[in-house]
Amino acid sequence: MRQIPGLEPGAKPRGWAGDGQLWFTQDRDRPPAQAKLFRVDIASGRVLDSRTIGPVELTGSGSMNQVVISPDGREVAFTFYRRLGSLYILRGL
Repeated sequence: MRQIPGLEPGAKPRGWAGDGQLWFTQDRDRPPAQAKLFRVDIASGRVLDSRTIGPVELTGSGSMNQVVISPDGREVAFTFYRRLGSLYILRGL
């Protein structure tokens, strides 16, 4: 096992990039469902590419899971939790 210099705690490896570098995500610790996606040079720890990913509509979104990215970084797929509301019916009050 080899440690990558400068990598933030909690960063999750998501796959190899086409140039032999690694894609990682850094999840938010609160809603909405968004994550920082970044490609890292594994020798130096330098961030080569970075952006935020998440659903187009953030309303009600919670945690993101199962992030998959293509080697070139153009295609990203993920699942996320969404809760839009609750309805409670009370009778006999």
